[in-house]
Amino acid sequence: MKNSCKRFGCRFAVTSGMQCDNCKGWFHEAYTDLSATAYNRLSKSNHRWECVTCSTDAAVLLSNIIVLLTGLQKESFQQLALYFEILHDPVKRKEYDQKWKAKREAIKRMESMDSSRRKLKEELEAREAAAMALRKRQFETVAKQQAADQIRRDWERHTEEMKWQAERKRKSANEETDDVKFKCTKSDQAVVRVSFNPFLELLLICYLQFGDVIAFVIGKRGSAIAEFSTYNEAKKAIKASERGAVGLPSLPLQLSWLSTSNTNVVSDSINVKDKQVEKDKFMYEPTPNNKLS
Repeated sequence: MKNSCKRFGCRFAVTSGMQCDNCKGWFHEAYTDLSATAYNRLSKSNHRWECVTCSTDAAVLLSNIIVLLTGLQKESFQQLALYFEILHDPVKRKEYDQKWKAKREAIKRMESMDSSRRKLKEELEAREAAAMALRKRQFETVAKQQAADQIRRDWERHTEEMKWQAERKRKSANEETDDVKFKCTKSDQAVVRVSFNPFLELLLICYLQFGDVIAFVIGKRGSAIAEFSTYNEAKKAIKASERGAVGLPSLPLQLSWLSTSNTNVVSDSINVKDKQVEKDKFMYEPTPNNKLS
């Protein structure tokens, strides 16, 4: 037999008991801060427990409720009194229902907003990461370009400096050779030029076997200038170099006069002096006729 629910304002029909399931859930939610689904789960678990223990007596459930009510504090009792007043006042109950409905809708709306905010946050983070990666690539590109420009400028400066140093060395070498030639041509005729660049000791040893060396200069182009004390020593060294007897057998030294004009003049003057000496000797040499007379 179906009866109506005993809750005020409820018109649901129930087969047994005093209240329908919705009213039971609402009552339990109001007094224990549990939702209807939690109450249904609790009722189902209690029903299973009753089935297991085979106790269908309603006094067990009533005793549990009494124990729960007696253990509440004064604040909870005042809250229960307020809920009881709301329960029996249809206007307050309607306001309370609207309040809870608005609260649930606000919770759902916040959850949806949280999901949309989460998506928006993920999208913004992705955009920010892409922008940071782009800025990093641009920075690396600019840094590489600047490094390449710096290397190119350094290389150009280095090449210019090397060219300048080479030109300076060439000019200094030309000036040195010019100075050496000028100084040597101003001196006497016993000066010899060497087109070889061995060690200084070896050159001195090679020259000292022909006579005394007064001055000796080595150039940067593999040539040297030696000044002997007499003309005959220099001439002897040049003749020996023509035979290949100066220096190493595998790499002989090539000797030549520093200037051919001086050598010709000197040789002519020497020949003239020799002829004059021979003539004088011939003129003053005593003859047998002169001795006898």
